[in-house]
Amino acid sequence: MYFHRFAPAGAALVLLAACTQPLDTVIPSNQSEWDSKLAPAVQKLNTQDRADFIAYMARHVLGATFGAVFGQDPKAAAIPFGTTIGQAIQQQRTWTAQQQAERARAAAEEKQKAEATAALKEKAEASAEAARQAMRAAVTVALMDKTFKPHDFSAGRASDMQYFTVAIENTSDKTIAGIAGTLKFIDLFNANVGDVTFKVAHVIAPGATYTWNGERRYNEFIAEQRAVRDLESGQYKTRFVAKSIVFADGTRLGTAE
Repeated sequence: MYFHRFAPAGAALVLLAACTQPLDTVIPSNQSEWDSKLAPAVQKLNTQDRADFIAYMARHVLGATFGAVFGQDPKAAAIPFGTTIGQAIQQQRTWTAQQQAERARAAAEEKQKAEATAALKEKAEASAEAARQAMRAAVTVALMDKTFKPHDFSAGRASDMQYFTVAIENTSDKTIAGIAGTLKFIDLFNANVGDVTFKVAHVIAPGATYTWNGERRYNEFIAEQRAVRDLESGQYKTRFVAKSIVFADGTRLGTAE
């Protein structure tokens, strides 16, 4: 029969086709043969295979080139002898998967660090807010008076001066040994226009009030000092922000001085 006569020839053709599949093409070690022997096989690849193969070639060729420029052994990035197009594609996909896994791992670590930092920040802020609330409950601070006096050599005042009288009431159940903080001056527009920072080392019993008289040399070139000087009675308010309260028993609220 004709079928039996041509069967061996058909089998040979199938075998020949299998041996000449583009994926089985060996990448020539001589780059001068790439156009004649490699390019035709690459053209037969599907879009994804071709993209992966080109990426493999670029990675190895550029790696060898730049490795030589920076004093590295170019053989480390060279294409291994006998590598086929199919092997190159598979190696590229493996390398790409490893890179993606590495990026995913790095991103996960970065996210974990960011979450840990955010949690620590939130915890610290919560602790600081708890301390501020405790200090607000422990004292009441009010500005009683502020005055400005220009320099007067006859009065023994060589510089312009600002004077402040502040009442500090101990509203806690423990004796206060010292307090430090800042009195903020707030104008009609609710803007903080200036501060006066002070420390008081004085025993204040529970329920008692201590009056602190402070002063500072006035500098007309400091905008905040000018703003505080120019505030008129009834046109501003003050808010005290405690930094630290030390009690007579050695305990404290806030930060150490």
